Amino acid sequence: MPNEQTADLSILNSLSPLPIYYQLQTIIQKQIEDGRLKPGDSIVPERKMAELYKVSVGTVRQAIASLVTEGFLIRRQGKGTFVAGTTMNPDSIRYYRYLENFGQPEASVTWEFRSIRKVAAIPQVNTCLKISAGQELFELKRLMSIAGEPSVFTISYLPQRMFKRLDDTPPALFGKVALYKLIEQRYSLPTLSNQELIAAIPADREASEALRIERGTPVLMMEMLARTYKNKPYEFRKSFCITGTRKILREF
Repeated sequence: MPNEQTADLSILNSLSPLPIYYQLQTIIQKQIEDGRLKPGDSIVPERKMAELYKVSVGTVRQAIASLVTEGFLIRRQGKGTFVAGTTMNPDSIRYYRYLENFGQPEASVTWEFRSIRKVAAIPQVNTCLKISAGQELFELKRLMSIAGEPSVFTISYLPQRMFKRLDDTPPALFGKVALYKLIEQRYSLPTLSNQELIAAIPADREASEALRIERGTPVLMMEMLARTYKNKPYEFRKSFCITGTRKILREF
């Protein structure tokens, strides 16, 4: 961290109309976005940073406070300031937790990679992801099974510009690593929040074939938006879930 910041010292310009704290904030933010600072990395202490950039501690604190507000950094009492990692509970972020009743053990699940491809813009998806109407997407399809029985069919859409070469990811990784972890590891983007819309619908042709059920069978459909820094949506996911003796657990 100190070496990288030293290399960027020339960016600070006292003659610029931009406030010094904002210039410093921009430098640190760029280091995070470029992956030089990764989720979980600690930030140089404020006094040390002030020495490196030859600015006041107050200026450093103002820059850090802005980055905390925008979700790039997180403060931990007595430990320091860190690049934000996935802040959601690792258990609750497992979106498909099946069990028969409260207090019962969760079902063991396996994931199967189905496909990933580049697709044209989809108006509803692009609007939800807050990207331009013409931006192309990656479409990722996966299947989750319990004891060999298909239980959840998911279709995820991610912006191609945001996730360059995502389709070069070895297919096996999509079955072994949770997508939010893969995104954090490869693109240094943590999951900071998500939203879901849930409805019961009849299964369409694709979902019924994937789940091996009759077309029109009622399934639980969940639309989900995952967000990262600055409340930026990065994934729109549509999931088709079979429920019955097993139910899906959500904890808040």
